[in-house]
Amino acid sequence: MKVNEVCYDSRKRFAITFLLESPERLPFESWPGIKNVIEDYRAIDPSNMKKITNNICRYDTVGSVFYWYHQNDQIILGIELEKAPQALILRMIGKDPAYRKKPPYASELYDVILKNYGESICLHSDKTLSDEGFEIWRRLYNDGHNVLVYNVNAPANTFLRCPTLDDFQKYFGDSKEFRDYSYVLCENITHLLNIHSHFNIRKIREDNNLGVD
Repeated sequence: MKVNEVCYDSRKRFAITFLLESPERLPFESWPGIKNVIEDYRAIDPSNMKKITNNICRYDTVGSVFYWYHQNDQIILGIELEKAPQALILRMIGKDPAYRKKPPYASELYDVILKNYGESICLHSDKTLSDEGFEIWRRLYNDGHNVLVYNVNAPANTFLRCPTLDDFQKYFGDSKEFRDYSYVLCENITHLLNIHSHFNIRKIREDNNLGVD
């Protein structure tokens, strides 16, 4: 492969992972859809279903991975993540309305996914997180996760780590000014450094007016 082809491929992988838009989640409209998809996979291909904990299972497809929390075989919370080149991307999350504002929380499922899958998670909108609102970030920080923030209009030059919840709160809100921010969850220092390397390469291109598309 030629050098220019490698550079283009790197730019393409970055764009697919960190810049493509993700559909925003409305409160519970996604719940029936993701519940039905997971139930179909469980019924049609149970051999590919992996038990992660007593209450959490995983199912892999070619391009996505599903995790869900269940009690007595009843699905309560489900997540679909796309297998992007440089991280997992949250695509859909749904929770049984009967459990709104009650455990199990999405933050608990994110914690398991980060540890089990071994990749960081990219969230393109706070609206795709869960029904927990800002409280989910408090739980993620309490669990010791690294939270990274960037503006999709200039990703490399706005990319930063928010070491505390107070730092992060500057980039979270319901007003229009926050809509361009995306977030990355990292489990450990290895994942953190890996994400940093992707954005550092992008910064070189942005600072030197090199191609980024």
